[in-house]
Amino acid sequence: MLPPLNPLHVFDVAARHLNFTSAAAELRVTQPAISRQINTLESFLGVRLFERDKHGLRLTSEGEEFQRQIAPAFRIIANATASITATGKAEPLKIRLYTTFAAKWLIPRLPSF
Repeated sequence: MLPPLNPLHVFDVAARHLNFTSAAAELRVTQPAISRQINTLESFLGVRLFERDKHGLRLTSEGEEFQRQIAPAFRIIANATASITATGKAEPLKIRLYTTFAAKWLIPRLPSF
């Protein structure tokens, strides 16, 4: 059975950073959102993945093993995505619209597009 994939991705990023705030910055979400996703994954798995103490955040032994096993899968997905998007096959954008709309709204905004 697969765990929920978004919390799994959040765990991978948080485990790399060992800091929820840095993980949140990378994923462009809030730190509480990271905590909720980690709690969701920990509940699904039935184990604690992180321990928080006065020195900061660290992986539990279960968290270390889990991260060691899932990290290659995320690297494979990232590499596959990079190779498919690097082909440079961009399709032209075709837009149909009224001439007045194009002249008064679209054309002035094209430079920022």
